[in-house]
Amino acid sequence: MGQCASNAASKGDDDDSRRGVVSTSADDGDTKKRSLIKTTQPLSARYAYVDKLGHGAFGEVYKYQTTTGGVVAVKALDKQKLSRIRTSSHRTMMDDAIDEAEFMAVCADEHVVGVYEWCEEARGDTAYIVMEFCERGALVSDDADRFEPFEDSRAKAVIRDICSALVVCHAQGVVHYDVKPQNVLVHASGAYKLGDFGSAKRVEKNVQDGTYALVRTTPGTPAFTAPECCEGEPCDGFKADVWSVGVTAHALVTGSYAYQAEGAWNTYQLILSQDVDLSQISDEQCRDFLAKVLDRDPAKRLTAQQALEH
Repeated sequence: MGQCASNAASKGDDDDSRRGVVSTSADDGDTKKRSLIKTTQPLSARYAYVDKLGHGAFGEVYKYQTTTGGVVAVKALDKQKLSRIRTSSHRTMMDDAIDEAEFMAVCADEHVVGVYEWCEEARGDTAYIVMEFCERGALVSDDADRFEPFEDSRAKAVIRDICSALVVCHAQGVVHYDVKPQNVLVHASGAYKLGDFGSAKRVEKNVQDGTYALVRTTPGTPAFTAPECCEGEPCDGFKADVWSVGVTAHALVTGSYAYQAEGAWNTYQLILSQDVDLSQISDEQCRDFLAKVLDRDPAKRLTAQQALEH
């Protein structure tokens, strides 16, 4: 979004404490290799409960303090419930929950919410994902249909950081598949971080031609779904992520969502039949960026790297 990449270096990225960088293992060449830490030790041995942050259908999210005084977010998952719900013939939601944590680990980056460990106590019905605590919460509230448009400079900073996160994810073969304002968290440092990898998918790379497998499921949130994914056909997950970046960027600068309809099917029909309205966008660079990330042809749509460099 106009000057996304050129502004990045001026943000003082070498100041890790200000940017909220999560320490991780060393890189292996140009490809970042990281593994999720898994433990069966009791959570209470390392963390002290502070407060409840929120809840979902299958667990709660809490604020905990470390033994050294730091703060983490802990997602508590009901193993019995998750293990009973099948997501395919050979997988359950418990498998998906483990994948979520592993994807966050392998995509470790200053613009991705950090994951510290997966804790599955030897006794008990709860598993825990211990994550980086983003004090300022989500960029936009879940229940907000409209909100105050972001100033241009802030919207650019958000989109730059999202694109930066996606470049890392895509390099690891991970499709986020649910990019939206509600899944961007704001660190105390002011850094914007991509979170909630619950819909993420790992795509295999063809070693012969360098192409990646298509994703055969529908993205996490209908309103941010790329047109080519709306009819359930296999799609390029990386380009679907970029479309979601475009819908997110449009929402930030207008204060409303491009596609709002009652129910998933109606939302998909709206996406398939209508282009995103760019007439409200006065900034020429912004309008050009949106046109390129919201190109209906995924082959012509920008990649995450191209979007970052726009």
